Amino acid sequence: MFADAKAADEAEDAELEDARGDEPPATLRGRADRRRRFKAAKELLDKELAEEHKAHEARLAERQAEEERCGTKLRGRKPKVPEDKAGAKEKKVNTTDPQSKVVSTAKGFLQGYNAQAVANEAQVILGAEVTDEQNDLGQLHPMIDATEASLHDAGIEDRPEKLLADAGYCSEENLAALDDEDPDVYVATRNMKKNQRPATGRRGPLKSDATLVEKMDRKVSNKAGRALYRKRQHLIEPVFGQIKDGRHVRGFMRRGKEAANSEWKLICGTHNLFKLYRRALGDATAAPYSRMATALGC
Repeated sequence: MFADAKAADEAEDAELEDARGDEPPATLRGRADRRRRFKAAKELLDKELAEEHKAHEARLAERQAEEERCGTKLRGRKPKVPEDKAGAKEKKVNTTDPQSKVVSTAKGFLQGYNAQAVANEAQVILGAEVTDEQNDLGQLHPMIDATEASLHDAGIEDRPEKLLADAGYCSEENLAALDDEDPDVYVATRNMKKNQRPATGRRGPLKSDATLVEKMDRKVSNKAGRALYRKRQHLIEPVFGQIKDGRHVRGFMRRGKEAANSEWKLICGTHNLFKLYRRALGDATAAPYSRMATALGC
């Protein structure tokens, strides 16, 4: 072993000469590459601005159509053009990892990714993905699909029957896109802890034109819905606590969305190995895959 270690040291010394070995890669040290990265970053900012302009024009068109339908001017100010919005002139992009975004966290803003996970009642992670979207609104259906793909690849035929998710995943569009192939979804429509009283009430018939969000609010607010949704507290929240606080994994070591995604899956895979190890030691509390509730979180 000592001879092998000495040979490895000599080979590295011959290859690196006087270099320490921890310098930035050559692609980050050359002027040409810096210019390439700056150009790509500028193109990304221009693309985002063009998309914002397109969305702005669509909102103006909807507003005009509504005014023509009503025959009167709508109240309130017209939407501002993207350049006039607060913070528009300060928009930036990371030149060493342009795929990452500025993400809002409980401790402020940071440059990074949004890590998603689906866990079952045994706190085993069934689906894990990384996204560059700053919020969870567009992640409900992608994570359902990711869970389906993960279980299929593992050769597991059983599928989760219920899915619990917080209010960040709730929208009319998300609820309308659910079908019979999806789990029975319980999505909070508000902060269930700070705002415990549902807008629709817990009893009595709903109005005939109730929206899907209002129907979901009633679903998670009745006695059975509240009891089921409370399970989310010990399904998904401890998973992120165990990863962040128990294992001190609070960031990714590599750059790029694909690299971060593979790293997140490795983290979640080792989390599952811990669960398997504890079960092998005699923990009989782990639930089977069939007929179980799952929880979605980030």
